[in-house]
Amino acid sequence: MPTPPVASPAAPPAHGEPVRPALRMRTRTSHSSQVPAVLLVGEAPEEAARYGDALARAGFAVTVARDGAEAVDLLAATAPDLVVLDAGAPRSGGLDLCRRLRGADGRGTLLLVLLVEPGREQDRLRALDAGADLALARSVSPAVLAGQMRALLRSIARFTEAPDVVEVEDLIIDRSRYTVYRKQGGRRITLHFPRQQFELLYFLAAHPGRVFSREELLARLWENNDLMVRTVDVHVRKIRARLGSAYIETVKGIGYRFREQAG
Repeated sequence: MPTPPVASPAAPPAHGEPVRPALRMRTRTSHSSQVPAVLLVGEAPEEAARYGDALARAGFAVTVARDGAEAVDLLAATAPDLVVLDAGAPRSGGLDLCRRLRGADGRGTLLLVLLVEPGREQDRLRALDAGADLALARSVSPAVLAGQMRALLRSIARFTEAPDVVEVEDLIIDRSRYTVYRKQGGRRITLHFPRQQFELLYFLAAHPGRVFSREELLARLWENNDLMVRTVDVHVRKIRARLGSAYIETVKGIGYRFREQAG
């Protein structure tokens, strides 16, 4: 199979063919000097071209998948930093594809952006439940989509400046590996969380006893005004489902805090 041609970020993407600039983002240590790679799952050629062209002009290396099966194959082949897909796309499977991609992300660093029906909060919550990092209205302009994706990447860049490891009681939270270790019966159990759940857990554990409002957590962690405050509630619920309720405490009328002494 011939090697795909090298193109500048401004070159328009073609279906099933990666548009790759000379430098692809492979690490998460410095976003300022590297080109973020995005996998765009687009069943409608015109829409895929519209979004793909705009993202390429905004400096992203764009690869387009025409359906869910191709998206899964390209996830392994291109190792993108972000995936954008339509939650309601029939051939791609929408939310099911989101779950599949989240499960197939061996690095634990993939960012998933889902486009949902405008004005339907439940659709956005379902997208977050399925593992999305960001749920935007399907009517979002390409320019705003690119801006929101940049904001996600900036939040990651800030996150990497924190200490590598936070250890609280029986938990070891390793930011460099995006991994949580739990000490149990003389053993150490390894737990992997989706990116935003991990970042929320890490941030709260790094500030034990301090109460943060949902709005402050959104601003401090993800620099994204389009995220709903209920996004935080969804992530906390999922963390508690994995770790139990002993670690993150709800402070009624305010927000959340990590207990200084869990139990």
